[in-house]
Amino acid sequence: MKMAWRNIWRNPRRTLVILTAVFIGVTSMVFLAALMKGMVFSMVENSLYNLTGHVLVRDADFVADPTIVNRLKGIDKILTKVKAQLPEGGKALKRIRLDGFLNTARDSVGVNVVATDLDAEKGVSFIGDIQIDGLRLDNSDKGSVLIGYALSKKIGLSVGKKFVLSMQGTDGELIARSFRIKGIFHTGQEEIEKSVIIMPYIAAEKMLSIDGDGTEIVVDIPISDFEKDDCETLANKINNVMPDSIKALSWKDVIPAVSAYLTLYRSFMYIWYLIVFIAMGFGIVNTVLMAVYERMREFGLLRAMGARSIDILRMVLTEVCLLIIIGLVAGNIVAYIMISVMSSTGLDLSAYSSGMDMINISRIIYPVLTFGDLVKADLTVLALGMAISFYPACKACSFSPVETMRNV
Repeated sequence: MKMAWRNIWRNPRRTLVILTAVFIGVTSMVFLAALMKGMVFSMVENSLYNLTGHVLVRDADFVADPTIVNRLKGIDKILTKVKAQLPEGGKALKRIRLDGFLNTARDSVGVNVVATDLDAEKGVSFIGDIQIDGLRLDNSDKGSVLIGYALSKKIGLSVGKKFVLSMQGTDGELIARSFRIKGIFHTGQEEIEKSVIIMPYIAAEKMLSIDGDGTEIVVDIPISDFEKDDCETLANKINNVMPDSIKALSWKDVIPAVSAYLTLYRSFMYIWYLIVFIAMGFGIVNTVLMAVYERMREFGLLRAMGARSIDILRMVLTEVCLLIIIGLVAGNIVAYIMISVMSSTGLDLSAYSSGMDMINISRIIYPVLTFGDLVKADLTVLALGMAISFYPACKACSFSPVETMRNV
């Protein structure tokens, strides 16, 4: 080890070339991985915050036919069973969520009606944190609703105005009732503001005459890494205590497009690792091979003095390993500093806000770095770096004393 350490500093310029290649490669791999992961996790978080949650419990037929007919009857008992399966820190709440029509004197607009306990939505969906112009809803209010800012502009109604809301009843007939706009909410996402109407749970119960029933139970659990299978595991636990007529789905099943983005992210990162490593690998192989030929006389003398081929092979690989480890440490430190700085400021993509909103990505991206990602990148570089260095190392131990004396 001591000899290998001395050898790598015999030619500082060549050593710095290898260190620079490893340093740039590792820094770019770790930093871009953290930035991409932050972007994808932002999309997942925003999608879940837009009423999906980590797990949704619904009637088994509701997905194919989302009408009030396929509702959860006796939803409070079902909610109690769901809560019994939750991990520490988990939340579960009931909702009535159906499509309807908002009718005014001059317009008719399709909307998604969300009836819920507004206080319970805190930390579960955007409903618990929305900014409101006007007054907040009370859970006992049966005649008032909140509408989005974009919808209010579209239909030309402001706070205090009335409209007629139509929804399908349990008998298949349309039910219409007038509601007053108590407040206008802002989410920063135009699609949500255009389509969602929020009302107290009791208001929808009364309108649809479904006392004690609901359409879904949403579950929120503490989770730090969306790539893990915690949500699928919980959904399976809930399904095990429910009849076949009730189905718990993880968010990956509810919004498969977002799950596909997560898979695409992983594939992209493997491709990125490969591209960076190929560029870095050429630098390592060329430099080490050049060093081997420059030290041909040294290797020949070592063989003449009785050194075995395996000893020379081990020495060259140890030198390369030390260089890669130094580059890894330096690259990790710089990447960590860059990520720490950006974690407080974020990457502002407001200039592309319209496109970002369409795919639920926040306008400011914060990188996400986990210890597992760091270890994965480092082990990849170290393992592949040692693998590609095996050729020049084998070349070094193949020189015979006679050959080196003849060619030097």
